[in-house]
Amino acid sequence: MPRSQNHPRSRSPTALLLLLLLAVQRSPWTMAPSADGGKTLSTAEQQQVQKVVWRKSMAAIAEGNMRPGKELELISALDLGTIPWSHVPRRLKDHLSLPLGDRGIDSLALNLTVAVQAKDYTNGSVPLNRLTNFYFWATASRLKHSVQRLVVATTAGTRLPEDWRLNSGAEQRVYREEELEEWRRRARKEKPPKQLRSSKVDLERWPHQIECLKHCRAFLHNETQRDFFVQIATGGGKSLVMADLLADLGAGQRACVIVPKLDLMEQLAQLLETRLPDRQVSRVGTGSQANLSAQVFVCVRNSAWQLENLTLDLLLLDEAHHYEPVPGNPDPLSDADANLTSGIHARRVLSLKAPKRIFFSATLRNEPDFDFGLRPAITAGVIKDYTVMVPVLTEGDPRPRLVELIKDMIWLPQAFIKEDLGILQHRPRGQSLY
Repeated sequence: MPRSQNHPRSRSPTALLLLLLLAVQRSPWTMAPSADGGKTLSTAEQQQVQKVVWRKSMAAIAEGNMRPGKELELISALDLGTIPWSHVPRRLKDHLSLPLGDRGIDSLALNLTVAVQAKDYTNGSVPLNRLTNFYFWATASRLKHSVQRLVVATTAGTRLPEDWRLNSGAEQRVYREEELEEWRRRARKEKPPKQLRSSKVDLERWPHQIECLKHCRAFLHNETQRDFFVQIATGGGKSLVMADLLADLGAGQRACVIVPKLDLMEQLAQLLETRLPDRQVSRVGTGSQANLSAQVFVCVRNSAWQLENLTLDLLLLDEAHHYEPVPGNPDPLSDADANLTSGIHARRVLSLKAPKRIFFSATLRNEPDFDFGLRPAITAGVIKDYTVMVPVLTEGDPRPRLVELIKDMIWLPQAFIKEDLGILQHRPRGQSLY
């Protein structure tokens, strides 16, 4: 007797996995909901995150040139009131034992009631196995008692699998091209004009910044040396030294600053746009496609691949201990060197074509060519507000207690702490950051 299409053995392994997840979700012995669930973030914190994400997402949509599917992720998040996964605060992910990186959920409401997956398969069908991770994290993780809506956002013409439509309980939100274009127009309209200030209205330089700039300029005129290492204590003003070096670029010359994180990319790009109004600055990172006609690039190290076909005149590396060449290694791209830095991203950074590279860090492995470390910075009065902590531990594993000590010490006078999205919050002394 021929099997019917609804016979369980006729379904694919992926379809059976989806049905199993549904059975687990509906079983009577599921765990009790978390007592504090969506209250991990206060209402004020949620509003602040939403405000920052709205501004950044609209700016990225206005800029355009995003990878396929990324624009749909941002537009659907703005439309449905969710937060792109990369901007969901780490504290919330840790509290719910959720992955830090995107493992299936593209955006999540901060009250945990809506989970979204965006799929742009115009005139094509989404494979079922591209939806099962989304379903798992939304219904079988600690989100399962909170999420009330599963939404798959798609472009017009994108088809979802039959098993998914019949069994998942998720809704499909279709965005037609006219609606996407309306969001683009709205984003371009909301994008604030750049406020350019004359670089002649200058900030006062510390003596060590002037001295560092002098040494860097001498290095740039030395035709036999490719790399130069600058060690300046945290808070010692490395960014302003970089801005001064970039101001020296001649007509037709190009430079790039490598940073480790998106928030540092934005912070430095804004400084350069203010200090160097006659230079075109391009952000390069998640949601920011490189404008290859720019003169200055501020690039997150994970996105350095976007610049690998360019020839630069100068490469500046911030937080350079992440990708600093191993001292004395004749081959800066060897496997040993990559293992001591940060793997493939470090290799891509170090392989960028530039005849001159300056490595900036507060903690270099190499012997610095210019050194203004913590001790001279304190002696000079550049760094004044600091705390000395001397932990004394008894026998046993010191790590748990060290973690507690660090948590208790993460506070500042005025109690301002910088969170994942650059949000400044007030926290009383001794209150844990996590």
